[in-house]
Amino acid sequence: MKLSKQQQIREKAAKYVTRLYSGEMNAQEEVIIQKWCKANDDHQDEFNTMLEIWDASTDLQLETTSEQLRVTKNHWSIAIAASFCVGILGWILFSSQSNITAVPTVVIDPQQLFYETSIGEVSTVTLTDGSVVTLNTGTRLFVDFSGNNRLTKLEHGEAFFEIQKKPARPFVIDMGASQIKVLGTKFNVYKTGNQIKVAVLEGLVEVNQLGNSKDYLLEAGSIGTFSNNKQEVIRGKPEQVKSSQTWRKGIVKFDNQSLVTVVQELNRYRVRKIRIADQKAQKLMISGVFHLKDGNNILLSLETIFPIKVEYSFKEVVISHHNATN
Repeated sequence: MKLSKQQQIREKAAKYVTRLYSGEMNAQEEVIIQKWCKANDDHQDEFNTMLEIWDASTDLQLETTSEQLRVTKNHWSIAIAASFCVGILGWILFSSQSNITAVPTVVIDPQQLFYETSIGEVSTVTLTDGSVVTLNTGTRLFVDFSGNNRLTKLEHGEAFFEIQKKPARPFVIDMGASQIKVLGTKFNVYKTGNQIKVAVLEGLVEVNQLGNSKDYLLEAGSIGTFSNNKQEVIRGKPEQVKSSQTWRKGIVKFDNQSLVTVVQELNRYRVRKIRIADQKAQKLMISGVFHLKDGNNILLSLETIFPIKVEYSFKEVVISHHNATN
């Protein structure tokens, strides 16, 4: 059956968006897409619609709690495998460039496994010792239970650990410059660059930095921040500890924090990143609770409340202050 003109435009917009996020688009293709969008308002409208659908598909992954983590040898394939869902249009488009896999782990040895989540995805896995780990967006975890210790390595990202007590086999998390050792506890770990942040919900966690003879013991309600030039432990903060892992429920909370901080956090869950265009907007202070599955509706709420303008393009979302001078 011959497609109508609008259906042809819609299909081309979907293909262009899929290509955009394939990680393989070159500069010439980018120019072609820009020209196509500018050639006709219908082209731009359909392209924006496809971008919204793509963002929505990554938001839906936040509700994933299965053990079928996306794991592949090609990181870009993981990003593309975000199920480009267009069911509301009555059809599904799969890019010929994508390589979708449902394999739960990359197996090096039965006791040595990799787990990885893509952008916008949150997943939970039960390890062979009964411990449960929930991986936040863009996280990579290596597990090695082949030795006397239960060894894991958080290469990047964030995870919430619920560790089974096995005194004879300590649970160790290698963080690169730091090491976390536990027997049985519940805690959140976030690694970004050379900094790690540990928030303990239950039990006791021991943090040791390489080259530092001092061990830091964090009990329930404690938050520790560690980097090459900073070692800080704040105790008696149970509410902050709870807030640090609300992402498990698809929620982020901000308490009088700058728009820069808010955008940095939201961008962790988005394929199409947000950019703040001016310093005046950067200095706005934000408080509130946001549901990540709301996607761009979060930006709509901010635009309604604050003196900002939000503009969407196929590459990014730009926030600017109404009275910006730069």
